[in-house]
Amino acid sequence: MKKNILLSLLFIEAICVANAQIKPGGVSGSVLWLRADKGVTVDAENKLVSPYWEDLSDQKQGVELFQKEEGGVESLELKEGTVNGNPTVYFNGKVAVKGLEDKHYQSIFAVYSANLTTENNSESTVLSIQEKGVTDYGNKEDLAFFQTYKIGSNPTPTWLVSDGVNSYWGTRATTVVDKATGFHSCFAAFGNVEGDMVTLDGGLFSVLTRFVSTPSKEGVFYVGVSVAGTTKIGKWLDGDIAEIIAFDRLVTDEERYKIESYLAAKYGITLIKSSSSNPVKVSTPNYEYTYVSSTGDTWWAGESTDFSSYSNYITGIVRDDTSGLMQKRSTGRIGYSLAEEGGILTISNGNTFVSPEEIAEDGQFAFVGATSDALDETESIRVINNEGKEMACKALKRNWKINISGIKTISLQFKFTPEMIALLAETPKVGLIKNGTEFIPLQYNEETLTMTVDGIEFVTGDVFTVVVDYIDKPQINCTSQKVCLESTVSLSAIPEGGVWTGDGVEGNTFNALTAGLGEHTVVYSLNSMSDSIVFTVEESIEPEVALTSNISETEEWDSVIIEAQTVTGGENPLFQFALDDPEFEYPLDVYSSNNILRLAGYQLSEGRHTIYVRMKTSLPCATAEIATAQINIDKTATGIVITRQLAISCFPNPFDKEINISGLDSNKSYIVNFFSSNGELVNSLVCAAGQTRIEAPQLSEGIYIMQIVERDSREKIAVVQMMKQR
Repeated sequence: MKKNILLSLLFIEAICVANAQIKPGGVSGSVLWLRADKGVTVDAENKLVSPYWEDLSDQKQGVELFQKEEGGVESLELKEGTVNGNPTVYFNGKVAVKGLEDKHYQSIFAVYSANLTTENNSESTVLSIQEKGVTDYGNKEDLAFFQTYKIGSNPTPTWLVSDGVNSYWGTRATTVVDKATGFHSCFAAFGNVEGDMVTLDGGLFSVLTRFVSTPSKEGVFYVGVSVAGTTKIGKWLDGDIAEIIAFDRLVTDEERYKIESYLAAKYGITLIKSSSSNPVKVSTPNYEYTYVSSTGDTWWAGESTDFSSYSNYITGIVRDDTSGLMQKRSTGRIGYSLAEEGGILTISNGNTFVSPEEIAEDGQFAFVGATSDALDETESIRVINNEGKEMACKALKRNWKINISGIKTISLQFKFTPEMIALLAETPKVGLIKNGTEFIPLQYNEETLTMTVDGIEFVTGDVFTVVVDYIDKPQINCTSQKVCLESTVSLSAIPEGGVWTGDGVEGNTFNALTAGLGEHTVVYSLNSMSDSIVFTVEESIEPEVALTSNISETEEWDSVIIEAQTVTGGENPLFQFALDDPEFEYPLDVYSSNNILRLAGYQLSEGRHTIYVRMKTSLPCATAEIATAQINIDKTATGIVITRQLAISCFPNPFDKEINISGLDSNKSYIVNFFSSNGELVNSLVCAAGQTRIEAPQLSEGIYIMQIVERDSREKIAVVQMMKQR
């Protein structure tokens, strides 16, 4: 019984949570909230049909269409993915949206874009209020919010808020047309005894006292047309609206921060730093590029010491359930505070950029901001790649920094601008540098002009940038050595094209006589990286040679690699090897430049064996012509030794085209070696983790020994005799 009651309570709680009313930025008391991503009813052609556009505010007003021409049948259009992946409602200048109830309006937010060209000089209105009880459009006290206009031949687009009689109490102009025609977040509030306030993309740009005596304006709202001013009905909007939020009171600074942060995160807007030079008459704490959640948690602290240099082209993926926000992909778009368009980075949640994953939990986020460096400015950075090789990278000076919580893995895509494309090599080599040391090579897509990074893990504070070209660290083709005073040594390195420096260096040659007696370091430099060797110049040199081996004990099927090393062999030393033959009566080879001997364990009998080498030096000042060295190799008991016998079975036996193997660890990879009956290795292949069937190699009929070796540990776990037949 108690269990049933508990389940019922949980079920009721789940329903309540699911049906909890969302609030913009978590702020209560809105009287109007139109958002294009929720509550829009459309037909098959994406045209709005009744009930058109649901008001999601606490008041939930009804709306209707308002036609420009009497008897008009125009409608609005829902456009998908218009701004930062979010939809907008398109207004064609012939129809608007009208509220059905009188409400008070005092604080207004909007994200919109007006389509302005040099030919289109008329004003566009986002929102206007017709005062309750007034039937004469053009009443002085009516308000028009967020008009965007260009007057006559003036090329300067301007935002404004008007009192209805061309008395503007907030304007901001720009010569960058993209900023006027792009999407921006606007806010206006009036009736504050300390001054009315207007912001654009979070930045304060106007504080006046025109309406300090008016606590709010009550009336019917119109979206997409002005019903204020001496021109009466007009200034129809040709453009897109993503979201409108209105309150019947003055919102607090903290509430404004939350709502503007919500809008900026959703629509990829970089917020402006508040300017201390404005005639501030209201309480205006520093906004300073700070983004906060509906609960007041900081998504991005742009003026903190750690992030102050990265407050450009800010973008974030975030889940904020109170605001109904699930932004799983986002691009750092232009904001009014930025000098030029340059938001080239898009971030996506999860392991695959093209398929962003839902953000798992409320409150999780990842925000990224960039430095202000131009996209044609580069610097050389030395890094270590995943193969342990040092590389020289030409990287953008612009860096990005991340603040992340809850999210572990994100994907990135960079859109290359013409300036960046000009930096690429004929065959582009691009990548990502993380924290100045970790290099990730990537592919450049010449069709889409993009570079994509799928599934990369970040922590807060990680910094990364784009590599537009890279090259391996140069490597000199010879080692440090002793040389005679009369010697000249040819110098070579890879890649070619670098510069040689050091005592005795003449072009691509080291001249010992010019350098003189003693040690001399010769350096090869290329792309801010270098390699070096040391030449020791002596009047007479005793030749020396040494042997190294990859193993000291061998079993039947092991490979033994013996290498002769010398610093006194001159430019062209010659080597000869012998097995258990110190007098070289039966050498294994003739004198040659080859300094490596390879043997197989089955070639040796049980017991200790000695490998000998003798070297003929090419040094003219050598005290002897030949130097010798030796090394011991022990062979274990005759036969095939298994480190750890496992219950392995192979079938069919005899085999033809395929062999099934059972008893392997599915989490490990294996090497399968095939030896002939006389012990010669004839084939080798890899059996991947989880693989239970291999394709048999092309072998002639006969008996073969199949050896199975763990790939990582090199432990030999099984030997099976197999017969090949057709």
